[in-house]
Amino acid sequence: MAVPSHSLVKSQERRGVDAKIFREEIVPAGQPVILRGLVADWPVVQRGKGSPMATCEYLMQFHQGATVPLVLGDPTALRHLFYGPDMARFNFVRRPASLLDCLRLLISEVDNSEAPAIYIDAQPLPDCLPGFTATHAIPMLDAAVVPNIWIGNAVKVQTHFDLKSNIACIVSGRRRFTVFPPDQLPNL
Repeated sequence: MAVPSHSLVKSQERRGVDAKIFREEIVPAGQPVILRGLVADWPVVQRGKGSPMATCEYLMQFHQGATVPLVLGDPTALRHLFYGPDMARFNFVRRPASLLDCLRLLISEVDNSEAPAIYIDAQPLPDCLPGFTATHAIPMLDAAVVPNIWIGNAVKVQTHFDLKSNIACIVSGRRRFTVFPPDQLPNL
């Protein structure tokens, strides 16, 4: 079966995007876009410029006892979350943990180049960090949108399909995305 050829879609980069531009230009285009500087004025971004430790310490002030699903990778997998060698199970475990303990674990491993993958994925901000959104909002989003937070070290996540439209706000460190056209899902 022939696979249709596609030209690569290069992400466009935009600055100074407001709610009107977002609604009228970006959303209807349905293309990946990098919104440079969107959250540059957030307090967590300002604190996080110092180090990942400073970011974790800043987040700790919002902790009110939440339990989150902590993902710990196999240390031999070089922080790449995937299947184990037998392809019958994953090379990571998921267990409940206090958000505060997760942040402390990240701080304790920040200088360890051989640390395992440490990852908390898709947790609703109002549940795990109450009060955070009061000073960290994205004005272009409808108030009914509940933001989630992902926290982790330099984790490599296998290619996957997200069901939701996302605005990923990188507040500390770097993140790389590879975006596939939806019609290429059978080839993943």
